Amino acid sequence: SRDIGTSGLGNAAVIENLELIATIIIAGISEAVMPLAASYHGERNEHGLRLVKRFALTIGVILLFPLVLSLLIYPEWLMIFFSVDDPIMREVLPGSIRIMSFAQLFVLVNTIFVNYLSSVDEEKKANISFVIQGLIQIFFTLLLARVLPHDAPWYATLAANIAVILYFAFYCNMFSDLKPDTKTDLMYITGGYASSSVIKGWSDAAKKYLSQAFGLNQRIESKLKQIDEL
Repeated sequence: SRDIGTSGLGNAAVIENLELIATIIIAGISEAVMPLAASYHGERNEHGLRLVKRFALTIGVILLFPLVLSLLIYPEWLMIFFSVDDPIMREVLPGSIRIMSFAQLFVLVNTIFVNYLSSVDEEKKANISFVIQGLIQIFFTLLLARVLPHDAPWYATLAANIAVILYFAFYCNMFSDLKPDTKTDLMYITGGYASSSVIKGWSDAAKKYLSQAFGLNQRIESKLKQIDEL
């Protein structure tokens, strides 16, 4: 109908600007994950990878949360900022803005995880998340269009991003390795945990090295002795 079409245009215009603001913040945070994560991944530094992911999530939420909270409490400030004065849009937009501002928290986490996976040679998992998001968003938009014609796209966006987070959490285990793990790094540095078999391996390797070094020293001393005799 004409009213739905008008409010739909208003939703698209204002929400697009809202997403742009949040996306600028997200891009500034999550893009820094890529070189750091790639570097730590190349060094097999598990502790560093966890640190980068933890830092990106924590700082991202801290920076984005005030914007989200302000829009949840008083979405009208965004309408005032963009000079929205159409009665239909002023009636419909507050709910849409609340939905989309809350969804931005999920968008933030998903974006950081996508960049992280791309940095550690897991592009296939990152690409699957886009497929999941697209399919679910289209499905829910069509499903809710008859019931919530004004807000169907925004609820669908929220549902799609929640589904992607569940995919990252349960299939990719992205939330299971956020705690520090210095033991793994110690294992990489030393060549293994201090078990009896590993200690024996170290001992054998050291014995072989020392034997070679001692044999070399003996040959050098023999040569020096021959030179002295000459």
